[in-house]
Amino acid sequence: MTPPRKRPATDQASHEPFKVARRGSVPSNGHNGHSDTIVGAEYLDRAAVDESGPYSGTARSIYAILLGSERPVPGKWQTAVQRLKDAYKYNRIESDEVRLLVIKPGPESDEINAVLQVASDHDLGTEEYSYEALSYHWGEGDTKHSIIIQENWSDKVIKALDELVLSKMAQEGSRISRLYVRPNLHSALKRLRHSDSPVVLWVDALCINQQDDSEKSEQVQKMNEIYRKAYNVCIWLGTEDSDFHSSKAMLFIKEVIDLKKLPRLLAEEKFIPQWASLFQLLKWSWFSRRWVIQELALAQEATVHCGHSTVHWDDFRDAIGIFHRYYKSLQPRLQDSRLVGSQISDLEPLGANLLVEMTSELFRRKPDGKHEATMGLEKLVSQLASFSTSDPRDTINCLRNISKELNSKRKKPLPPAPDYKQDLFQVYQSFLEWTIEDSKSMDIICRHWALREKEDEWDKGPTAAPRLVKLPSWILTAEEGSYGAGEAVFRGRKAGDSFVGLPGEGSYCASGRTEPKVKFGDYITQTPLASDTPGKLVSMSTSEMVVSGMSLKAHGFLIGVVGWTSDPIPDGVIPQRGIEKLGWTQEERSLSAPSAPDQLCRTLVAGRGHNGKGVPTYYSRACLFCLLNETPNGHINTKELLEADDIKGQQSIVQDYLERVRAVTWNRVILQGYPDSVLSKSPMSASPVNGELVGLGPPRTLVDDVIAIFLGCSVPVILRPYRREHSLPQVYEFIGEAYIYGKMDGEAMHDWDKECEFVLI
Repeated sequence: MTPPRKRPATDQASHEPFKVARRGSVPSNGHNGHSDTIVGAEYLDRAAVDESGPYSGTARSIYAILLGSERPVPGKWQTAVQRLKDAYKYNRIESDEVRLLVIKPGPESDEINAVLQVASDHDLGTEEYSYEALSYHWGEGDTKHSIIIQENWSDKVIKALDELVLSKMAQEGSRISRLYVRPNLHSALKRLRHSDSPVVLWVDALCINQQDDSEKSEQVQKMNEIYRKAYNVCIWLGTEDSDFHSSKAMLFIKEVIDLKKLPRLLAEEKFIPQWASLFQLLKWSWFSRRWVIQELALAQEATVHCGHSTVHWDDFRDAIGIFHRYYKSLQPRLQDSRLVGSQISDLEPLGANLLVEMTSELFRRKPDGKHEATMGLEKLVSQLASFSTSDPRDTINCLRNISKELNSKRKKPLPPAPDYKQDLFQVYQSFLEWTIEDSKSMDIICRHWALREKEDEWDKGPTAAPRLVKLPSWILTAEEGSYGAGEAVFRGRKAGDSFVGLPGEGSYCASGRTEPKVKFGDYITQTPLASDTPGKLVSMSTSEMVVSGMSLKAHGFLIGVVGWTSDPIPDGVIPQRGIEKLGWTQEERSLSAPSAPDQLCRTLVAGRGHNGKGVPTYYSRACLFCLLNETPNGHINTKELLEADDIKGQQSIVQDYLERVRAVTWNRVILQGYPDSVLSKSPMSASPVNGELVGLGPPRTLVDDVIAIFLGCSVPVILRPYRREHSLPQVYEFIGEAYIYGKMDGEAMHDWDKECEFVLI
């Protein structure tokens, strides 16, 4: 590859033309919306310098000052020390320009020397401005590994710190500077550097001035073009692990995709350690990054790099798909924790598997060769909730460019553009406002889609927001979703599957064909606030603002109040008391009932079969089998039943039913409620014989919580009142979605006619 033959502008000056070699045919991916760059010495870790280190006495003295040690330095060195402490300072580039990192050739042991070259959007990706993009995980560790940024291509390569010090002293006026990165990025750049020719990369942490929010917003909006125009995306997984699992896995991938060898690889025990190594590799942090979806989906070519090993992404992708296809048969032989470290029942929720599935479906190639986006932003955010980012504001930003809305001609408003001057709540609220208006649905507030705010107030690095915020209850976090977020998915299921499902794939219509009536904004009250105990008030001598700018007003119907709940259902063990509340009484047991109670059978599967389809007729028989084989304590232990000899390993109707029960009830409560005596058309006693409500609720559901149905929401919800009085609107904490037997298909809309306004905070 030949970089610009015309004199391109660099961030500080022009440089001489140079030859760049392409990386064979191996493509790789790169961008990541997070920032590793540390500008300014105030971010450098203060550490004592090892006197036995490799540097000369003079250089070591200066290096000590750079790292903030207290050792004295002779006055004649002060100017040089001050110059060295100056980190690279970016010049502002135009909105239609990007920077490229041109790495000078050198052996892996040398310092990294590079020039930041500016190219116009129009020229990007042409033969003269050909480049690769880097896809990597920011990783752990301190940001004290330096990249030497030189002003001119002709500047002498600085191989080590001693040379850098001497060069700085000898060249008055020279503007050789450094940028600081984390260890993982530093390792990637060293491994990807060529020994005899320049390498041109786009690296988000270095090619975007992360301190300039305006520039960052501009660059993030066009990252789809940056990745699309790169001739290759370099996926950097990391350096080899100490046990060499990664090296074994990279070699094994080439065996797995050889279909002639595959039967032996699956059958013979000697290959199990290699399958285990592949499993271990799929747990690496790169696969949990949200930015990689965009990076891979748009790549012309991609290559996967792990230490010194490289494979083509297509081979890597197919190996993951094959592993997923045969995982059930391999799983019993992978149970040894020494092989895989931790157990997981399925590869389905793993980032690596989801990544393969999503990137193949995100774009459809049209007859003219162009790509057509297939998924809307709401679906992308919802389906990819388990992927993480270093800056939670990128929960939305990193998926916007690949959404259907941004890649089609539409008259409706586009999703909000990235704005890094906003805090996390402002970003989330803008997304929710757009989503509810665009979809005419409130289901988004029932999904666990958002990433949590950062916990460290002191984190004021390049990805810092203007302020840290506490999110309101109506923004549910991915960390509390079915499998959690990031690396938490390896610990297995955490909660039941979502009732509302993905956009466009919902199974219920509790609010009928109604559309949402919502308003975002402030709410001020002069009434007492509730204490931590539901229904108990605390006195307040003066008026107080409950929420400033974080309320959501929604219209709907209050259909009942929770009167009893079980504990959250652990590990698929359905408690006896809950079974009784759902209709399986001692009398039913003694009479050897010919069938299971309908509300029990249906509630345990949330009224649907697998994939949200109708309940199969055989579920009633399967449920009765489980009831007749309950534990001595009267519980239904789904795990024990699934592992029973007459069920294990078979696609029996009982197994089918139990797997659905586990997916629905996991960490939810069984609840019993009664119609609210204030708002229902037919006031009833607190313990009604007829008209009681039964169903499933989120784990935090408590007695006296209310059951409501919002206009435009496909399922009922559980709310916790902050005030226990009859004047409206009342203020509520949003607890989560619910399944209420007999109220999931619009039935409640005929029973209640008094519309309420709920204020959520």
